[in-house]
Amino acid sequence: MSQFEFVLVIASIVVALSLTRLFDGLGQILQKKMTGKSIDATHAAFSLFLTALLLVIWWSLFRWDQESDWNFLKYLTITLYMASFYALASILYPRNAEEPPRFLEVRRSFYLALLANSLLEIFNQYLLGDLFSPWYYLPITCHMTILYFIGFNVDNRKFNFAISIWSSTIIILYPFFARFTV
Repeated sequence: MSQFEFVLVIASIVVALSLTRLFDGLGQILQKKMTGKSIDATHAAFSLFLTALLLVIWWSLFRWDQESDWNFLKYLTITLYMASFYALASILYPRNAEEPPRFLEVRRSFYLALLANSLLEIFNQYLLGDLFSPWYYLPITCHMTILYFIGFNVDNRKFNFAISIWSSTIIILYPFFARFTV
């Protein structure tokens, strides 16, 4: 087993646990909708965003397969980065909750975890040597980080919904136009 495969195994486990938490939560939202109860659109949109983001990030881990100079900092950074996704899923769908919380109830925790995730993403790219490749990577990531900071500070349902839709749009379109071939 190569060092990359070793790192990919732990990352895959964390992604699988995160996706399981998200899919279970999305199932709860669908059950709630089917019983005629209202759902929190922002919560659902951020759930879809996080699901898409996890799938994109999991795929993009293959960027590390050519890395030959592995060290503990790179391993730790990837592990913390992947753990931040589990934290995000856990914030949206807390364990032992009878139903998912409204987004505004978890807004500050969620945005704080997203901010940490964004900073780890940037550091991850720096370690990989791809911080400025392509040239628009850093502006896109920084503008998303700024939006998450604003969302952390703005307690407005419509504004948070707009961020969730914008984030989903960016993460779904970005792989098609930027880094990865589909």
